[in-house]
Amino acid sequence: PRMGMPRAGCAAVRVDENRIMIVGGYSHDTCEILDLPSMAFKTGPRMRRARACAAAIMLDEHRLMIAGGYDRLGCCDMTEIMDLRKTPTEDEWDDTTPPNLEKGRFYPWTSLKKPRGGCAVARLPGPGRILFLGGN
Repeated sequence: PRMGMPRAGCAAVRVDENRIMIVGGYSHDTCEILDLPSMAFKTGPRMRRARACAAAIMLDEHRLMIAGGYDRLGCCDMTEIMDLRKTPTEDEWDDTTPPNLEKGRFYPWTSLKKPRGGCAVARLPGPGRILFLGGN
């Protein structure tokens, strides 16, 4: 399927069994959501600032984190988090429907210990353990 706009240097994270979020890219502070059953892209939420070559991961079933990358000022240590529990559901009258990612919001979170552009991230065994590797 065709995305809404070209995105070089974007990141992708599987949010749930039906959706993948494509994050940022050079000069982009926007996201797009790929709906897997329909194989169609939808507009996603805006990040707090444009960034490329960032790392994206689901910390658990509720929290999506974007970290590092390059913003307009260079390599950054900034992280952002979206808590899906705080995101309105697709059907506002039915709490059992999935979160409406288009209406989600990213909030600032803790900074990385050092700026990392072009890094990767992985979950490690054990609760709350992640590893950032590589990057500038």
